[in-house]
Amino acid sequence: KRQGQDPLPHTLPHHWALIYENEVDFVVNFTTKSLKLGKVYRFGSISVRVLNHKKMSETLSRTKISLFNMSAPGAKHEHRSSIFKVIGWPDDETIKENQVQGIVTALVLMRNQMMVEMGSAKMMVHDRQGGIGPGAVIVALFQLFEKVDDSLTNENKIKSTTENLDVFETVNKLRMERVGMVANFEAYTLIYRCLEHYGYD
Repeated sequence: KRQGQDPLPHTLPHHWALIYENEVDFVVNFTTKSLKLGKVYRFGSISVRVLNHKKMSETLSRTKISLFNMSAPGAKHEHRSSIFKVIGWPDDETIKENQVQGIVTALVLMRNQMMVEMGSAKMMVHDRQGGIGPGAVIVALFQLFEKVDDSLTNENKIKSTTENLDVFETVNKLRMERVGMVANFEAYTLIYRCLEHYGYD
């Protein structure tokens, strides 16, 4: 998983080259405008074709794209990727219950798609705060939800060897790779509320 800054107009060629060259399978964003279905975009040497677009829930849409490097002579290598856009991220101190439910639903849908399509997917998350805002919450919740799932048996019973679910430890490990992740009290509150909601579902 990689976190980063939303691309600016002058950094878009680098952004798409990064996705193509690193063969990123899934991109998660919060504010970027959706690419139009059926259109082909050119960002520097990278060509991006929009294959399909689907609204998966009230808080999540998915756009499948195909990328080519147009600068390499006779280049035919195609890389396919998906862009998940999380809609309606809470941006104030009052987090409503339906917003929490929407985030959990979006995460479950994303995780299901990733597990169905490939075992070890490469994911990039970007937001306006350089990956330490909503992106950091998403990455932390991906890891925490996985720990919750690992602690349960097939009958949804808690395993006897289950470790404690430590949010602070998870965040501290993430901060070793990117300083400042989960930067404020509201972000921690949102993580705990999403975990509580996920635990009840």
